[in-house]
Amino acid sequence: IIRLIKIPISEIQNAAIKMAEGDLDVKISYTSKDELGVLAVQVGRLIHKLQLIIEDENQFLAKMAEGDFTVDSTCEESYTGGFYPLLVSFRGIADKLNDTMLQISQSSAQVAGGADQVSNGAQALAQGATEQASSVQELAATIDEISNKVNQNADSARQASKAADSVSVK
Repeated sequence: IIRLIKIPISEIQNAAIKMAEGDLDVKISYTSKDELGVLAVQVGRLIHKLQLIIEDENQFLAKMAEGDFTVDSTCEESYTGGFYPLLVSFRGIADKLNDTMLQISQSSAQVAGGADQVSNGAQALAQGATEQASSVQELAATIDEISNKVNQNADSARQASKAADSVSVK
């Protein structure tokens, strides 16, 4: 009787130890209609449920890593009891990430619009500066011409003054 009880208890115990270590590839082969058989079936169901939920959550996370924040569960019926808050949390995180991405997209569009305005303003300033530089060059050329004419007139006036002085001395 002890051996009949010890073998299934040992198998269930080993399965529980492996599960606690993170190994969910555990199979319990014991079958019976007694209490130990029922326990073995329930532990097997728990292992299967954990496998489904973990795989489902891995899929959520992989999609989120790629920028897809939709949470479509392939095993929503497995999220019962204490597991249901996990699904609710993933959906809440996905909703917040979607909202954040929308805000980032809107902000990006606003920044792009502002950048275009700054670029247009810079182009207008550059064009104005170019026009001013051209006007300053034209003004400098005109001043040079006037300066040359003034110098020529001054030279002519000196020559006329010398000529007048030489006529009056004689």
